[in-house]
Amino acid sequence: MAEGKAGGAAGLFAKQVQKKFSRAQEKVLQKLGKTVETKDERFEQSASNFYQQQAEGYKLYKDLKNFLSAVKVMHESSKRVSETLQEIYSSEWDGHEELKDIVGNNDLLWEDYEEKLADQALRTMENYVAQFNEIKLNYNLYEVMSKLEKQHSNKVFVVKGLSSSGRRSLVISPPVRTSTVSSPLTSPTSPSAHSLTSETESIS
Repeated sequence: MAEGKAGGAAGLFAKQVQKKFSRAQEKVLQKLGKTVETKDERFEQSASNFYQQQAEGYKLYKDLKNFLSAVKVMHESSKRVSETLQEIYSSEWDGHEELKDIVGNNDLLWEDYEEKLADQALRTMENYVAQFNEIKLNYNLYEVMSKLEKQHSNKVFVVKGLSSSGRRSLVISPPVRTSTVSSPLTSPTSPSAHSLTSETESIS
């Protein structure tokens, strides 16, 4: 039983050493130009696409609202024209009996068009643009991490996930030196090593 625990601790220690070595090796290769980081470019492209889609969505929503307002104005104008026609149209003229039905049908057509435009177009766009408020791009955290990487290129910053009111919030831990000479590896049984291992596994 003791041998099993010892073997598990040794495996955990070896895994931690391998991860730290891989991180340090990646940093060295990046400094030497042997590898290229693409995650920042991908994030920037995704963020740009997101904001462009958001801007175009709100623009289309605004244009639809203006169009619906114009349709309502046209409907009111059509009503006034119909009322004026009924006032000036003499009962002796041909078609006087049909005029009332024509005016009523015209008004129904306007109401149907206005209602369908509001239901099928405007409300659809309302639901579409409402989704942008639910999508949270943690751009501030990204900027902070970018600045920290430039200021402390020889260190690794671990992002910790904390439970807050049922949601996941993010904080940045103190810097962890990647050099094993200046900062020896801690014991695998210590709380800091176990915490670091579990956090890096959850991130990776």
